Amino acid sequence: MSDGETSKKSVFAESLSILVNLLNTGDAYISLSPPFEAKFEINKDIIKKRLDELSISESDFNKETQKISSMLLPALSNEENDYIERLLSSRRLDDKKQKEIKENLYQQISKVKECLLTERLKRRYYLKLSSKAPSFTSIDWDTKIKVGDARLDKIKFPYATCRIKFQREFEDSPYVFFSGKAFDSIQINFTSDDIDYLIKVLETIKQKLSAIEE
Repeated sequence: MSDGETSKKSVFAESLSILVNLLNTGDAYISLSPPFEAKFEINKDIIKKRLDELSISESDFNKETQKISSMLLPALSNEENDYIERLLSSRRLDDKKQKEIKENLYQQISKVKECLLTERLKRRYYLKLSSKAPSFTSIDWDTKIKVGDARLDKIKFPYATCRIKFQREFEDSPYVFFSGKAFDSIQINFTSDDIDYLIKVLETIKQKLSAIEE
């Protein structure tokens, strides 16, 4: 194996190790949207600080994270062979190079399985795969201050706008994905009081779910 390939391998291993650590500390979340995608939602401030302390660059980490994300669904559905064949089919390689890359990909997927595929993640995957109702995917947000309104004389109050993304369709069909019907989102404004109330409600729901899981 060349020095370049060894270096790539170490970057992959280091990125995977960082992701595992972030998941363990609650600073990352695996968003599952089978059969379409799986991706990592990561606390940006935390990861920037973490990468500053390590030898890996942010661009390398992002690249390897995308690669690891692309391996999650094939690993969960035991479709590694199809995944690797699709990757190799788009490249013109001689037999020796193809065999080398294939072996490396199998090793990487094996490592992803070992480090990320917990029983809990598998249960989440099958739950979402069999879902009959819209399922949470991710949340994006920003904070604002309202300083004026046509219907009010005076107002100045901070609030947050949250865009909640959810999956509507779970059918493994190109039409469903490319038609734009697979995913949707809704934007909702929250004040800090609303969020306090929401946190209490979600904590209660979490306690109920955790009690059932035990």
